[in-house]
Amino acid sequence: MTEDLVSICVVTMDRFELLRQCLVPSLAKAGTPFELLWWDNGSTDHRVNNCMYLLPNLAYARESTTNIGFAPAVNQLLLRSGGEYLCVLDPDMEMPEGWLQLLMGCNRAIENSGLSSIHCVLGNYPEQEINGCNVHPGPEVFGVKFFHRRILEEVGYFYEG
Repeated sequence: MTEDLVSICVVTMDRFELLRQCLVPSLAKAGTPFELLWWDNGSTDHRVNNCMYLLPNLAYARESTTNIGFAPAVNQLLLRSGGEYLCVLDPDMEMPEGWLQLLMGCNRAIENSGLSSIHCVLGNYPEQEINGCNVHPGPEVFGVKFFHRRILEEVGYFYEG
């Protein structure tokens, strides 16, 4: 584990345009050091190889030929992460300036804090701004999940059931 490093875990599937439009700019506005771990869950648009050069600080990348599901993919990334802090970021949100630094500050300010999050939305929705984040259309958005590695060790990984 590397202190003060955030491991950002991103799972994608057929989201090349949103990865380019949202994720890459969001990473540029993080405001704190991070490593990026990325899992493609069986994209069929055949452009996933084109995004590798777009991703900064890429510590691990996996292009799966099948969709193993969101939670199993996230868990595979968490197993390979090296940061003291962990962030699961959806690629369809364009985050505001300093977003990762803000989450880290909130997490540090509250002793034994659990999960910090920007927002959660379920169901179909139009493109909109929620809490300073531009969110793009899709069937569901869970937003940003941010937590200290200690939570993972105490509670466990994402439920795969």
